[in-house]
Amino acid sequence: SISRFLSSRNQNLKYLGVTGLASIVERHPKYAADHQLAVIECLEDKDETLLRKTLDLLYRMTNPVNVEFITDRLLHFLRGSTDPYMKKDLTGKICTIAERYAPNNAWYVRTITELFKIGGDMVDPAVATNLMSLIAEGTGNEDDDEEADMVLRKQAVELYVSILGNPPNRMPRVLVETLAWVLG
Repeated sequence: SISRFLSSRNQNLKYLGVTGLASIVERHPKYAADHQLAVIECLEDKDETLLRKTLDLLYRMTNPVNVEFITDRLLHFLRGSTDPYMKKDLTGKICTIAERYAPNNAWYVRTITELFKIGGDMVDPAVATNLMSLIAEGTGNEDDDEEADMVLRKQAVELYVSILGNPPNRMPRVLVETLAWVLG
């Protein structure tokens, strides 16, 4: 089983397990989901090649069911990363899965805001524009309740006020601009 490779102490066997699972995930996502925790454990490894492969596999494994868990792990990893290439790549992947699989709008606003704090200027400015449009216009669906859009706006304001109350050491431009727009 692939999990034996993933949990091996041998770097080469772990790499083989991650690579094998990556080739399976497209066609059999259920099989990959069974090994999600073993893949997450590979993030603890120090081998940079294995880390890159594991991060890519997690990105490819993401679906509507596990998006919150995987995004949390990716954000946690991004916080500790010092490699600019890896940070840029991971920031883009987190944006993509948040936009594709967000379980609700409030989660999306919180997640993208956290990404602004961590990834900062590596976040594509279009993501900030999309976030502001979502907050301003709501979902855009006529069937949706205006009250739900107002709740989202209120949550966004509360989130950004809390950031002002406890600002990060360095506030990236994309975060400052979004914060100014939301609190405007």
